[in-house]
Amino acid sequence: MVDCSVIDIPESVKQFVTENIESVVHMEALLLLRAGADQEWSAEQVGKRLYIDAPKAAGVLTDLNVRGLLASVRKSDAVSYRYSPVSSALDEVVAEVEGTYRKHLVAITNFIYSKPSTSIRRFADAFRLRKEE
Repeated sequence: MVDCSVIDIPESVKQFVTENIESVVHMEALLLLRAGADQEWSAEQVGKRLYIDAPKAAGVLTDLNVRGLLASVRKSDAVSYRYSPVSSALDEVVAEVEGTYRKHLVAITNFIYSKPSTSIRRFADAFRLRKEE
């Protein structure tokens, strides 16, 4: 059995996960769309592939879109998404994250679960003392 505490996760992966990945579902959705980058994905399709309901999938896809990882495509009343990071540098980081996640699934999953949620970080930031300019 591998001791996950001794696995060295690259800093770039830690930073990306900390800033962009709220849950394992976020990670799995991102990697699913990256693997199927040549197609558009609806929330229903993503939900079925990840075994979650469509509204939850829609929220995850919206989060990833806001972070510049996915592009949204509107057709009539329907919205679909495709993998489209805002820069090639971001795509390179996602590739590194994917490789690390596939190689060290348990360590990255534990890291995702151990980090504070965005709402907790925002709440804590509200109480940080800042220098007056």
